[in-house]
Amino acid sequence: MIADIKFVYIEFDIFCILLLYVILYRMHKDLDQGTENICLRNVVISVLCGTVLECLWKGFNGISMRFPLRINKTIHSCVIIMVCIVAFLWLLYVEERLHDRWANKSTKIKCLLLLPLSASILMTVLSFTTNTVISLDQSNLIQYGKYYVFVVVFPAVYLLYASAKILWHHKLARNRRERSADTSILLSLLFPFAGVILSGFRSGIPVVWPCYAFPLFVIYMNEQGHQISTDKLTGLNNWSKFNSYLDEVLGQHKNCGNIYLFMCDIDSFKQINDTYGHYEGDQALKETANILKEVCKTHDVFLARYGGDEFAIIARFENKNEAEGLKSEIVKAFMARNENSDKKYDISLSVGISQYEDSKLAFINKADRAMYAYKLQNKAASADQ
Repeated sequence: MIADIKFVYIEFDIFCILLLYVILYRMHKDLDQGTENICLRNVVISVLCGTVLECLWKGFNGISMRFPLRINKTIHSCVIIMVCIVAFLWLLYVEERLHDRWANKSTKIKCLLLLPLSASILMTVLSFTTNTVISLDQSNLIQYGKYYVFVVVFPAVYLLYASAKILWHHKLARNRRERSADTSILLSLLFPFAGVILSGFRSGIPVVWPCYAFPLFVIYMNEQGHQISTDKLTGLNNWSKFNSYLDEVLGQHKNCGNIYLFMCDIDSFKQINDTYGHYEGDQALKETANILKEVCKTHDVFLARYGGDEFAIIARFENKNEAEGLKSEIVKAFMARNENSDKKYDISLSVGISQYEDSKLAFINKADRAMYAYKLQNKAASADQ
């Protein structure tokens, strides 16, 4: 019966290994090699290594031969250390998502964050002679010592700290998208935390690695879905996501009269491309997106790159004056950019607003017309000067 359970555990580990390998292979092929993706890939690699080690340990555990005696204890010691390493790497991934980068931390903070990991490694290595963390009985089965609970607490500390940072970020988030992303990553942390704690109470049940592996699969799938609906250059929602979101919003609300659409177009964008090149044109698009994100983060709005040099914002306001207030903030933000920038060109936006009345098509067309009317008005004003 015990042998049957042992092989079930091994089969489950093998399934997790295959799942992690597929994720890692897909991530390797992914063109997006940003720091956040690299941090996530490091977590996947470490979980894959830990799962392989646990699978090997389960194979050697209980085999009464002299050679497996040494291998069994060595492999399981590595498994214990890997649990803490994964938790530490998971924290680094969370911090990267929150833009709290490791490189920007002081030496004192880095030492404090490395302390649990260092203690876990030291205690586990010393246990080879002291047997205070793990030991072997006469049947070559792993037994857990009086200090085993500490090596369970160390990774739990990392996961709790990461959760606390996400909760704080969620509290300060000023729009629905940030709050939704924080909630998703927080829920994914519950599984490894539960696995680590459960392994402390029921050390014979190998729950840690599946609890690490399956949230990674969910995170990866969410990232894939995010990439499908995200504009690669600016990081904003793309036209497809804009279209589906607008359908969703208009379908959910019977009274859509408080929904406003902002259509924004970069003035003289072709001139920037022709004069300074397409690379600089791309930089102008990125800078525009960042300015819009900065302005819109104080409002609960949906922001997208509509196409080319056009951007779209969907928002709910009580009245037209509030919508005009956001438009004024956008215009002022770009004026401030032009005053303080060392670039050779200015960036300004023509912004048109429409309030929903009867149909989606009329809603978009009205915003387009308002945007071009604003653009013509600015050109006329510039000609008069």
